[in-house]
Amino acid sequence: MTDLYLKVPNAGVEYEAIIELSSVGFTPQDGSLHLGFPAKTRFGLPSPFRLGSVGIKAMGGVLSGLAPTLSLSGETVILSDLSALPPGPLSITLTGIRSPSSAESAPFLLQTLDANGLVLNQNPQALSVTPAIGLLREINMIFPPAGVQGNLNVTFATEGTLVNDGKIKIFFPNQFDLPYIPIRAQFPGGVLGAGTILEVETDRTEKVVTVSVLGGIPKGLLHLQLHPITIPVGFGSGTFLIQTADPGHPDRVVDQVDYMLVNTAELGYSWDPAMSVVNRQIDMMSV
Repeated sequence: MTDLYLKVPNAGVEYEAIIELSSVGFTPQDGSLHLGFPAKTRFGLPSPFRLGSVGIKAMGGVLSGLAPTLSLSGETVILSDLSALPPGPLSITLTGIRSPSSAESAPFLLQTLDANGLVLNQNPQALSVTPAIGLLREINMIFPPAGVQGNLNVTFATEGTLVNDGKIKIFFPNQFDLPYIPIRAQFPGGVLGAGTILEVETDRTEKVVTVSVLGGIPKGLLHLQLHPITIPVGFGSGTFLIQTADPGHPDRVVDQVDYMLVNTAELGYSWDPAMSVVNRQIDMMSV
């Protein structure tokens, strides 16, 4: 097999996978085409593509006009009843494929087999992909007044899904000093159920709060509260990096965003993430 091309959904997203290749050999009528999706990263860490209700959206090349039978075996999609497939280019678009988090995958295995399971053609090159990182949206962060230890309320909407466990990482600007006492994550809401278990790890040196979410992070709007957090006196503005990632190490990110915050309590500014503009609030009573 030559001229291989793969396109997969963004990290954590269930959508379409496009596979294109050229088969250099003949596949008999009772043969089959096997499309094997990897279950690990290039370095052997668990990071499987998940096959849901897989279907065929489109076919091209030597597959045009055929009506193959589709079946699944683990992470492999099998097309049979190919009506004697000749050599040549082919393409197929599959639905119901969920990408893992963003990391270079182990190689895909693409093969044609005869009725006895003997390999006729196989991709000779190590063809891997890295699912693209998605974008967090609808960001909102509400702090206590500057210099006062209190609650940080965090809201955002995810694009990808973490099916099992996941984690939320918040990288604070350099102006922040995270507390020595343990930070709690509490009051999960939105797509996180009220009973979701949240565990917090704080890195004061790197200024990172990591919230482990037991049971996965669904797609959609979520919110939680961190306590205690203090916004520094004199803080003007800064950029927070917010990520969702799978629970493995090193981090394998699903969605992220750089979110700029302007301190409304100290400066009288408001930040509108939808408009990406800063508006000066004017107290007309003082004019």
